[in-house]
Amino acid sequence: MLIVLLCLSLLSGSIAYARPGAICEIGKDCEELPKPPVPLNTFLKIGPIEPFVTESYDAPDTLLIPRGTKVHLTVTANINGVTYRWEGYPYNARVSIQGGSFSAVFRRPGFYTISAVPIIAGVDQRSGTKKIMIRVSKVPHNRVRFSMIEPVPGGITAHASKVATPCLATSSPPGFEHLIEWKSPGGMQYSALGGNYPVMYPRKGSYSLNIPYSHQSSTLNIFDIIPLGIESIWNGAVWYNYPVTFRATTDPLGNEDLIDWNVDTAGDMHTLALPSSGKGPVFVTTFYNTDSSGLFWAQVYAGAEKLLSNSDLPPPTGECGDGACNGSETCSSCPADCGSCPPACGDGMCNGNET
Repeated sequence: MLIVLLCLSLLSGSIAYARPGAICEIGKDCEELPKPPVPLNTFLKIGPIEPFVTESYDAPDTLLIPRGTKVHLTVTANINGVTYRWEGYPYNARVSIQGGSFSAVFRRPGFYTISAVPIIAGVDQRSGTKKIMIRVSKVPHNRVRFSMIEPVPGGITAHASKVATPCLATSSPPGFEHLIEWKSPGGMQYSALGGNYPVMYPRKGSYSLNIPYSHQSSTLNIFDIIPLGIESIWNGAVWYNYPVTFRATTDPLGNEDLIDWNVDTAGDMHTLALPSSGKGPVFVTTFYNTDSSGLFWAQVYAGAEKLLSNSDLPPPTGECGDGACNGSETCSSCPADCGSCPPACGDGMCNGNET
């Protein structure tokens, strides 16, 4: 179309330059195309949840809280000029509303559906309404207790970097575990909610893990894992039916016994590893082919570190006399590596079961 427009312009002795998103006619000003309206998207955050939670998180659909808990909600939108109307809060709650921010102390047990209705130019945008159902229990907030189970509060635990460290805590009475807030400065996730917090650290160092509400904390000494190498009858190459030895160490030293080994074989697609896991500075496994394809697929991990540069490995190559029967070598072409061939009729010797 631009070529036709240029040709017509040349014939008429004038050239019209079109801006993106515009309709132009020769000798006339360009007319801008109307921009499509931006769809409204709203986002609801919850937090703090006093006295348990100090940070802000994505709001769940439902939330159980003890009575007397103060809940803060914040709603935002992807476009400007949006105001909000909050609905559904209890009449007896101490409510504070400032635009997209809402807070209330929920003193009476029951179910409350809190809604944030967006308004644009005085018109309700019900399709963008965000809701959360808050269930207030009969348990008062000052009777709720959290207990850190793992790691042990006040203790020191060593763990590998880039591998999730399981952290567990419980609530008393049960049912309020979702209000347990973990904090770990330096972790890949600074804070999280729940009774199970798989914290992960990117590099070695000493880190503090704590539950602020219960004033419990623990120290995690994180070490890096350093692969050292691979040993096999194929001079370090990896293939089927013979044991392969993998070695690794830690930085700082002294944590070698804590190295976890795992083999990923994509569900034994082509390859089976026995054993498929282990612990310590040395891991020995043997790979077996699970089909007739002759293909190999596996990856060996020391913690989060890969030991194989490539998961799709080719058969090892070598020369007769290197101590490994591989490649195209057979008992006939290379008895030094593959051993002597079994007795066969016609080999000029009466042996085995021959009569």
